[in-house]
Amino acid sequence: MKVAIGSVFVVAVLVAGPVSMHAAVPQTATVKDSTLDERIEKRIAADPSLKKHDIKIAVENGVATLTGTVQSQAERRKATQLATMTGVTRVDNQIVVDPSTKGTTGTIEKTKEGAGKVAEKTKEGAVKVGEKTKEGAVKVGEKTKEGLSKTGEVITDAWIT
Repeated sequence: MKVAIGSVFVVAVLVAGPVSMHAAVPQTATVKDSTLDERIEKRIAADPSLKKHDIKIAVENGVATLTGTVQSQAERRKATQLATMTGVTRVDNQIVVDPSTKGTTGTIEKTKEGAGKVAEKTKEGAVKVGEKTKEGAVKVGEKTKEGLSKTGEVITDAWIT
């Protein structure tokens, strides 16, 4: 009796019963939302065209939501591209394109740095003004003494005459 190999397989499957396909598919570990958030933030901070903008990232249940303002549509697309990664099921890009935006990240730091420079220059200027005022006061005092001395001599000479 000849039995085809295919028939044996069918009989084996029928005898064994249904096989769970779940066991055959490798399971992927789910990545925490906070980890995804950090990864996306690092990628955006490392991009030269996006790091100057204040882009906020929020990941919830694998959905990455991007908010903020950028200068161009290309920058908006780039943010979506950088947020797309393993573990992110969808990117909800709510970034607004405003060509007048110059970039806001570091603005506070730049303002503080500028204020520090202004304060330093003001202090230097105040020291110079103080020195010049002191020199001027000394000269005025000397000239006043000279003037009083001459006036006293003139009065004395005139009185004697």
